[in-house]
Amino acid sequence: LLDFLEDSRETALDIFNNAIKVIENHQLQIQNLSSIGADNANINLDEYHSVFKLFKDRFPNIFKGNCYSHIFHVSVKHAHDELSIDIELTLCKFYSYFSKSAKRVEQLKAYYDFVNLEYKVGYMKNKRQNRYWKKSYKSHAFLGFIGTHKHTMVEFITFTL
Repeated sequence: LLDFLEDSRETALDIFNNAIKVIENHQLQIQNLSSIGADNANINLDEYHSVFKLFKDRFPNIFKGNCYSHIFHVSVKHAHDELSIDIELTLCKFYSYFSKSAKRVEQLKAYYDFVNLEYKVGYMKNKRQNRYWKKSYKSHAFLGFIGTHKHTMVEFITFTL
């Protein structure tokens, strides 16, 4: 991360100008720009007028990169709508099974060690009842399903050194 800008103007041109300003402020060799990646919003990657199109017009040899985490998140979010089971209820049952027995918690911790994941105790909000439930089985993989992109943003710009 080179810089973090807060700008209420969110047009493709404004985002492009801010990116150019950051590149120039950090004295990067802009002619070495090789790719630009962003979430999949039209303002970033549209074919006709977008941040990528503005970069491509100025630097014809750059490549477009998509945010595969965002694509995966959206895919899973829509796939959950098609499932015949209630994921939230299943996770609550899973939590209940392990939380009522210290022996089971130790077995779960041993499994996490075996698969080289970090065992954490955390909280997950129940949207339907607006309360928090304690969860003892969070893993980095599951947290990927919870995260979302709140704002359109340019996520990475790659330079060839």
